Amino acid sequence: MDQLIKPKLRVEINKGWKDLILNLLTSLDKLDTKKLIKINTIKEKFGGLRFYIDNTLQGVSYKEEVYKLIEEAEQKSFEICEVCGKAGVPRRDCWWIKTLCEDHYVEHWAHEKDLRDDRDNEKLLGSGHLQPQDI
Repeated sequence: MDQLIKPKLRVEINKGWKDLILNLLTSLDKLDTKKLIKINTIKEKFGGLRFYIDNTLQGVSYKEEVYKLIEEAEQKSFEICEVCGKAGVPRRDCWWIKTLCEDHYVEHWAHEKDLRDDRDNEKLLGSGHLQPQDI
């Protein structure tokens, strides 16, 4: 499986999708694509998994199967909490779309409320950070 991953792989996700990614890597590994696929980036975007590979599959017989496996994993990510791996749904009422279970959704909103309260207080009291002109 190590041959699938580029040395400078960018991973920008929470641990909740770890099993999903490991299953995808195992499936790709079974295709014996080691010499042709190099994974660049694994990240979350718009509440779902994004899995970017080098485009080195031109003329390869299993190219469609590779893209199908990636697409299936990306679609499954919309049903899995990105924090814990339990069943989740895309939440569009957060600052940005996140796929969360009920527990992490409630936790996220509590944190968001604290951030909003801090921003409101900052507007009333002024910034708590030193600015260059303050020195």
